[in-house]
Amino acid sequence: MLLGLQAARAVVSLVLWSAFPPDGDLSWFQALNAASFLAVGLAALALARPSPSALGLSAPASRLERAACLLLGGLFAFMLTVSLALNPGQAARTLHFALVVPALEELLFRGYAWGRLEPAMPTRCPGLVTCLTTARLFSLWHLGYADVLARHPAGADLLVALEWKLVIGAVLGLATGFLRWRTDRVFGPILFHGFWNLMAP
Repeated sequence: MLLGLQAARAVVSLVLWSAFPPDGDLSWFQALNAASFLAVGLAALALARPSPSALGLSAPASRLERAACLLLGGLFAFMLTVSLALNPGQAARTLHFALVVPALEELLFRGYAWGRLEPAMPTRCPGLVTCLTTARLFSLWHLGYADVLARHPAGADLLVALEWKLVIGAVLGLATGFLRWRTDRVFGPILFHGFWNLMAP
């Protein structure tokens, strides 16, 4: 399934890049990437039709959890607004990495995949094993962005970039997986991933 999603995203990206060439314009390049990611992500959700609870979207159980979600969500919205105001030329990149990618990747890995894997884990600690499994899958998922890295207007050493993607994906996957394991919800992972990407250089 993960290979299929990355392949679909790569095909949609290629079609968009061919129809609307970015010609070195980094903002347009990021806007096309966001469009392909969003199109494939929303299509996958529409086809799978998972319930909100299957994605880890059930309402926070305690008053403290709800307050934490509201506080951190408000802080994230403030930081995102400031980032957009200070650097409007990077709006497409900021929105793509801080909103689109965290929401869809976390719904896929700490939502859908988590909900499918955890019940199948034959251990005394299925949450921990699911955390480690989804982190590994999340790390490998980043190899699927080779097409984006290869076409990036700024250019980069593809092998070095992919190595970093694997490492960063593993670390981020463990952190967001730990939040999903401890809260049994996907809100924390989405916010953490959004903060992570917002603060990335």
